[in-house]
Amino acid sequence: WGLAPGALERLCRERHPALVEVQTRLARLYPQYTIARLSPQVYGEHLAPLVFNAPVAGDHYDWHIDADPNQAPPSTWSDLHGHYINRQPGKPLFVTLLLYLPPPPAEDEDENSESADGSAWEWPLNQDAETLFLDIPTDTGIFVRPKPSRAIIMDQDITHRVSAPSRFSKTPRYSLVWKLVFHPKQNIDGENRIVDHSNNDAADSLMSIIMDPVPVTLFGSANDNLP
Repeated sequence: WGLAPGALERLCRERHPALVEVQTRLARLYPQYTIARLSPQVYGEHLAPLVFNAPVAGDHYDWHIDADPNQAPPSTWSDLHGHYINRQPGKPLFVTLLLYLPPPPAEDEDENSESADGSAWEWPLNQDAETLFLDIPTDTGIFVRPKPSRAIIMDQDITHRVSAPSRFSKTPRYSLVWKLVFHPKQNIDGENRIVDHSNNDAADSLMSIIMDPVPVTLFGSANDNLP
C-alpha cells in the first residue's frame, strides 16, 4: 500500500503548495540550517526523498534506519563530505520528517465538509499503528501514536519501525515520510571554533545553534542519569 510511482514522481518533481508550506515552516523553525531533500547523489536515483506509507492490518515491518552518512556508498557526496557520524558539528545532518495524514474522504462524502478535510480525523486507541523507536544500548524504546497533522522530526540513523494497524482498523494508516538534509550555515574551523559565514558575530552564531525552541527530554542511552 502506498502512493503510485507516477504520482510520487510528480510530487518529487513539481512544486506542490502543501510541500512548500511544510518546508517553509521547517526553515523558520531551524533558521541555522539550509534544508534540502536528500540528494540522489547520496544513495542513487532509486531512493526517493518522499515516501507515502499506508500499512494495513497483518503487515509486518522490520526495525531499520532511514539513512546514515557514515554508511553512504562511494559517490560525489561522500567525496565532498566524507563519511561521518550523523550530528557531527559542521556536517550535513540527515533528518526524516514523518507526517501523519488522514484517510481520503469516502466516495459519498461531501469534499467541502469538515470531516472530508481531515480536521475531525482521529485514530482510535485500539487500532494501534504507532511508530516505534528503539534505543539499542538500553533495549528500551518509546512510541508515538498517529494523530491529525502530527509531525515527527528525527535523525535518520534512529532505529525505528511501524506497528501495523490492528484487526479493528478499517483503513490503512497513512503517512508521508520526507527524507531531508539539514546543511548547517556554520562550519567548524581548524581551531574547533564555530564560524558563521553570514555575519561576524560568532557569539550570536553559537547561541543560535545551542538554543532549542522546545524543551528536550533525554531518553535511554542519551540520558546519563539513567541506570
